[in-house]
Amino acid sequence: MAIGIHGQWLYVDPKRKVTIVKFSSQPLPEDGLLDQLNIDLCNAIAEAIENRRSPNNL
Repeated sequence: MAIGIHGQWLYVDPKRKVTIVKFSSQPLPEDGLLDQLNIDLCNAIAEAIENRRSPNNL
């Protein structure tokens, strides 16, 4: 995972084979609450993609 100074994100989950890139320009250079929300969002997206790929969901 890589985080830019104003909210840019690069999230890579090799196990799930998911990469998420988020371009943004948030007002504050650092925002711990927003960072945690972005981590939770990326994890949720990666999990949803993994679940959709699962043979049990066909």
